[in-house]
Amino acid sequence: MDQDPRRTPDIRIGNPAREAAIAALGSALREGRLDLPEFERRADAVHAARTQSELDLVHADLPRQPGQTGAALRTSRADRDQALVQLAEALTDDRMDASEYANAEALLRRPAVTYADIDAVVGGLDARASLAERTDAIKRIEAAASAGLLDPSEKATRIAAAQTAANDAQLAALTADLARSGPATAAAPQDHHRRVTHTEREQVAARLQAALADGQLDLAEFDERVRGAYAAKVHADLARIVADLPPPPPPPPLRRKGIRRLFSWLLPDERPVLNEPTASNRPTEQADIASIRALPRYSQYETSGLVAALAGRDLATPRPQPETTDTPPPR
Repeated sequence: MDQDPRRTPDIRIGNPAREAAIAALGSALREGRLDLPEFERRADAVHAARTQSELDLVHADLPRQPGQTGAALRTSRADRDQALVQLAEALTDDRMDASEYANAEALLRRPAVTYADIDAVVGGLDARASLAERTDAIKRIEAAASAGLLDPSEKATRIAAAQTAANDAQLAALTADLARSGPATAAAPQDHHRRVTHTEREQVAARLQAALADGQLDLAEFDERVRGAYAAKVHADLARIVADLPPPPPPPPLRRKGIRRLFSWLLPDERPVLNEPTASNRPTEQADIASIRALPRYSQYETSGLVAALAGRDLATPRPQPETTDTPPPR
C-alpha cells in the first residue's frame, strides 16, 4: 500500500531514546507524579516501544521540561502540598466549611492528580470572603450608620448580608457607596451618589434657617425642606433641596494678629485694636510694653511678670525695685 506523502513518517527509536525516556520516568517518580506501580508499567512500555509515537504516549501526561504546567499534566508532590496548605488556610478563615475541605483533600490525595484538579479545588479561594473580610465590612457598615450614612433598617439589612456573603464581590457591593462618603474636596469633587453624614445634613439645615431669616423661604417651605434634608441619603438629595438658594457667603479670610490684638483684654476699652497694621500705624513691641506698664489696675509685680514674659524672662521673677530712703527733702 502506498503511503500518504503528506503524512509524517513515524520515526524509529533506538536505545538512547529509550534510556532518556526511562530517566524522565524516574524524575516523575521522585517528584511524586507517578507511584511505583505506575512507573514500572510505563517503563515496560518504553522498553517495548519501537517508534517515537509509541514513546510519546508514555509521557503524554508528564511535563517535558521543568516548570511546565497544563490542565492535563500530572502534578508533583510539592504542587499538591501547596494546594493542601491553601485549603487549610481557607478552612481556618472560614472561606470553606469542614465538609468541603474533606472532599477537596480526598481529591488531592488520589494517585493521579492533574493541574486541572488543583485549579478546580483552590482556583476560586482567593475570591471567597473570609471571616476577617466580613468582620471588616460589618465594622465599616456600623461606622457609616454612626455617622448618619445609613438608617437603622439599612444597617441591619447590610450587616445580615455581610454575615452571609460568599465572595469579595458581594462584600464590595455592600460597601461601595460607603467608600465614597465624606465631604467633597478639590481632590475628591462632589459626587451626587455619595452618602451624606449627620454633619452635612446639619449644614444644609443651617442654610435653610438662614434662608428663612432672609425671607427667601416661608415657614411651610422651610419645614418641608428641613424634613427632606434630614431624610436625605445621598448628596443628590441635598443638592435638590438647596438648588434654588443663593450659595453661602465665603468664610472671612484669616488675619494676622499682633501683640496688641493678642493682649487686647489688658488694654482699656476705649483703645482700638488694629487688625491690619500698616507701616505708619504698626505698633512696636516697646510701645505695647509701655502701655501695659502704664495700666493703673495692675500692680508693678504683675505687669513686670507679663513684660518679662514678652521679653523672654521667667514670669515668677519680679522686677527689681529701686531702693528708697527716708531722708526728708532739703528745706
